[in-house]
Amino acid sequence: MGEFPNLKNPKSFNEKLQFLKLYHRDPLMTQCADKYEVRKYISEKIGDHVLNELYGVYDSVEEIDFGSLPKEFVMKVTHGSGQNLICKDKSEIDWNKEKENLKKYMKKNHYYFNGEWPYKDIKPRIIVEKFLTDKGTVPMDYKLFCINGYVEFIVVDEDRFGEHKQTLYDKGWNKLGVKMTYENSKNNIEKPKSFDDMLDVAEKLSKPFPFARIDFYEVKEKLVFGEITFYPKSGCINFSPSTFNNELGERFNVNYN
Repeated sequence: MGEFPNLKNPKSFNEKLQFLKLYHRDPLMTQCADKYEVRKYISEKIGDHVLNELYGVYDSVEEIDFGSLPKEFVMKVTHGSGQNLICKDKSEIDWNKEKENLKKYMKKNHYYFNGEWPYKDIKPRIIVEKFLTDKGTVPMDYKLFCINGYVEFIVVDEDRFGEHKQTLYDKGWNKLGVKMTYENSKNNIEKPKSFDDMLDVAEKLSKPFPFARIDFYEVKEKLVFGEITFYPKSGCINFSPSTFNNELGERFNVNYN
């Protein structure tokens, strides 16, 4: 953020996220931060059709039958952030090593590291989901930033495991010329076929929250849900130009009572 946030009278987008992180409490946020329980929320809100295929959910590492898993999969702890095992070829995985990593992840409570309240009481579990590919490549990641139940802008993450690029668009699919963590793509990224559905689903899912980032993939023109995040970059997004941080803050209504 570059300076200490004003939490008595927050103005910018980042300051308002920090305010919410400290003072806003909603049990539904805990359900939606849980990578397993969020599936129930989505089923109730819009149905199962956007959910990725689930291979299994486990209370401990010892419960996982590695031999029965498919060649490709993604393994995630339900209470963490970024603590994933992305497996493109099971024969190349050192399972004993990965088990030890997963055991460490299972013991870590994200709340005590970043102060993100929704993670505090999530039951630690492990889920295994289908590894998504589209035409032989990893699909783009579409992150829809929703303020007060409406999509404000979209971040497109391209080539996440290679030369990662990140491009911001408005709801009309116009480039915003704003940079976040990674450089903007020089490519003209085609608007996804499922874009209208993406906007509709994101706004339905985000409606109960002051802010939520709803992530999707598009695979074979089909919308697939990724996750819900309440504090991207833990509320410390480095926008360039920095004026975008203030512009977003002006559109962000927060209840201070």
